Amino acid sequence: MYLPALVTGRLFDLGYLKIPIFAASCLMVVCTFLIAECKQYWQFFLAQGLGIGLAGGIMVGPALVVVSQWFSKKRGLALAFCVNGASWGSVVFPCAAESLIPLIGFVRPIVDLLISAHTISGLNGQYVYSDLFY
Repeated sequence: MYLPALVTGRLFDLGYLKIPIFAASCLMVVCTFLIAECKQYWQFFLAQGLGIGLAGGIMVGPALVVVSQWFSKKRGLALAFCVNGASWGSVVFPCAAESLIPLIGFVRPIVDLLISAHTISGLNGQYVYSDLFY
């Protein structure tokens, strides 16, 4: 996941961030919605393993750098909140999916959880990257 961050870190330093972040965001949304349509293991591997891994690797480097550049005071606390968001998401979403899948099937909980996750990350990303895009 961190291998694409090497490339995007250099692009971030050069000032080219709009296109990689936009492309990775689109890839992340498409691949996460494709998870709900997967029927075989190799489809899950392509959608979640390669697609989401590549998109996450493209976005993780610049996201951490932007947070560390914005904060001069309490930089460690800001980075701690940034990094802990993924940990909390990896605890909350599987628990929610585990309780929802037996009740209403596989597709609907996955789509609902993905919409909520992308809404939260989109709102945060819009705030963090706002001066880079405008």
